[in-house]
Amino acid sequence: MIDAVLPGMRDAGWGRLVLISSDVVDQPMPAAVAYPAAKGALETAAKVLAVREAQHGILTNVVRPGFTLTERVLNTPGFGQGVVDAEAAKTPTGRICTPEDVASAVAYLGSAANGHVNGEVLSVAGGRHLTR
Repeated sequence: MIDAVLPGMRDAGWGRLVLISSDVVDQPMPAAVAYPAAKGALETAAKVLAVREAQHGILTNVVRPGFTLTERVLNTPGFGQGVVDAEAAKTPTGRICTPEDVASAVAYLGSAANGHVNGEVLSVAGGRHLTR
């Protein structure tokens, strides 16, 4: 996808790439190897793109959501309200990340309002990484 959009962004002299990662990069899941490894590789690729494409007016960043309260999470066996409450208790904000929290971060980084943020990984997890 990135290879498909880069030529147009370069021609325009402007663009914003926002990649979606996961906090499993810093807090791996014991039962999964490929998913955290892939997200780590994605974050590294974003940093390479940030350096390479900035000369073309293209900024590249990553949004790294934490545990996010989605329909899928709510409908997953074993992920009831008790799990949600326990996860919220581990977060300084006292709540779980919502899809709207993630969307707001993506909207900012992908907009003209982002004039100079480049090569960053933005954690959208309520500061949870600070308490691990």
